[in-house]
Amino acid sequence: MPERITRKIVEIRYENGSEIHEQFDPLSILFEMGPFLIKNARAIREKYATSYRNVLVSASALVRNTQEQKMRAYVGFNNTPYQGAQKHCAEMKSFGQADHDGYRRHDAVIVVGPTDTNMIEGITGIATPTLYPCDSCLDLLDDATVVVTVGAEEDVYEAHTGAELRHQRYVLQGATKRKRQELLANQSAEAIHDPNFIHWTGGRAVYETLVSHFDVNSLEDLRLARAEAAVAVLQDITNF
Repeated sequence: MPERITRKIVEIRYENGSEIHEQFDPLSILFEMGPFLIKNARAIREKYATSYRNVLVSASALVRNTQEQKMRAYVGFNNTPYQGAQKHCAEMKSFGQADHDGYRRHDAVIVVGPTDTNMIEGITGIATPTLYPCDSCLDLLDDATVVVTVGAEEDVYEAHTGAELRHQRYVLQGATKRKRQELLANQSAEAIHDPNFIHWTGGRAVYETLVSHFDVNSLEDLRLARAEAAVAVLQDITNF
């Protein structure tokens, strides 16, 4: 695992198996490299992120170029220096550069941001434990993209699939503030506290045991099943 921080691109080469039962599993890499990617994204946030509201965010997108069989982690940061400036979210930057370079398979993204629920409510209208991607950034995700929203200063996180977050957006649209909070409380798991992310990497073995039993009919079914399994393990990680 690389140790240098403030790197904007980390590259991994891999070889696939058959089209459906591909040997390379990008979400195993998420478990293996997650703590490093968080550390790197935090350093990028601290060094480069700019916000007139002091809402500093970075994102590490785990993406693949399936033709060249390469995987990279692209790190982006938000840049909105003054009110009225064009919006540049961290997720937009990381996925945008990845797509430009031919890395269009969006396997996972780690978003590093505030955990102050009052600040988050002021941004999104909902007091969540961590800051979720905005509506525009949600449109960059696949259903099978694993989204891990992490505290910038606290070792706390939540995990969702892209499908879950988009469904949540659909359910919450048009609801009153009180109703949104009730709906969110009913469908959201609690944030996970994992000091130094010690349990995170240990979840890889549990995850790989789960996915070894999958029997699917297509690559997209496999991706979604893997994403759901990864989220389930991450959200229950302290019990393993």
